[in-house]
Amino acid sequence: MAIDVTPSVPVETLTSFDRQTRMSARVQRPTTTRELENLPPDCPRIARGAGVSYVAASFDREAVSQSVQGLDRVLDFDVASGRLRVEAGISIAAVQRIALRHGWYLPIAPGHARA
Repeated sequence: MAIDVTPSVPVETLTSFDRQTRMSARVQRPTTTRELENLPPDCPRIARGAGVSYVAASFDREAVSQSVQGLDRVLDFDVASGRLRVEAGISIAAVQRIALRHGWYLPIAPGHARA
């Protein structure tokens, strides 16, 4: 199945976190949520976070991986309640740094700070 995407979506070599799976795939790196919609509606796409999965869950030859790492902004933070609203690409390490500066701590976090 051929992907009908614009030439502006470059091909990159992506690797699983354990480096067992390597593949050339198209990767879009949006910095705004509006850019996520720049692909044709019928284009297969996969969301890609920090790339710390041990399986190739975020890339495939027949789809565009949409990296959310550029969508890493804090949208709102209520310091009194500790409620933090962020974009999908922010790392747990960044959230932890922000929280700690204001006296908050994440009681549970995934196993890797880049996640």
